[in-house]
Amino acid sequence: LSPNVNLAARLESATKMYGVNVLMSASFYGKLSPAVPTACRLVDRVCLKGSSIPMGIYTCDRSNALWVSQKAIDKYGHEAVIDEFQKCFEEGMDAFVAGDWGGSKALFEKALSICPRDKPSQRILMHMDTPDNHPDFGLATTPFVAPEGWPGYHILLSK
Repeated sequence: LSPNVNLAARLESATKMYGVNVLMSASFYGKLSPAVPTACRLVDRVCLKGSSIPMGIYTCDRSNALWVSQKAIDKYGHEAVIDEFQKCFEEGMDAFVAGDWGGSKALFEKALSICPRDKPSQRILMHMDTPDNHPDFGLATTPFVAPEGWPGYHILLSK
């Protein structure tokens, strides 16, 4: 089978790990019409099993149920609460990739204060912790400090 079939199968399998209904490769995301990406977000930068090329993986929150806390709605308002969540998540992901894991932690915690059940936020926080605290997830030697030489992505080993 083609590498594209393997990629699709790996992304479909990873939906369970990220707690989302759909995952897209960066290549697919780049082909979306201009209106669609506004509801999409980068949820990780990985090398998939069997690949040596790092890539971003995205989800579309139109297909995921984002549960927003009433406290966040009261604070940001019905119109702005999702925008605030998306802003926090995007800035947190940028900081994660850049190796500013302390800053990323604060932003993902803020995102979780808005959408407490968001699995991608929870997953990245576990990646920034140690394997002792989060076996099979932790990438750090010191909690929330990027490893020396952090390349901005990690290996996603499961199929």
